[in-house]
Amino acid sequence: MTKKEIFLHHLKGKNLTYKRYTKSPLRYGGGKSLAVGLILEQIPSDTKRLISPFIGGGSVEVAAALELDIEVLAFDIFDILVNFW
Repeated sequence: MTKKEIFLHHLKGKNLTYKRYTKSPLRYGGGKSLAVGLILEQIPSDTKRLISPFIGGGSVEVAAALELDIEVLAFDIFDILVNFW
């Protein structure tokens, strides 16, 4: 099994397809913490770098970096948010 398959297996939920990914320190309006599994399913397994134009709460980006060892370059127009990250 690949790292991605193992991670997605651990993220599986009982009532939902996937559980909320909770390792991001921010909860953000319109956040993707419940969609992390669905989004990461779509990223090819040989991906080495993820470029994100809207980091927001960073759930997908944190999961990609921590769980899948993918380099992440993330951006946002909200300067306070960018400075936080």
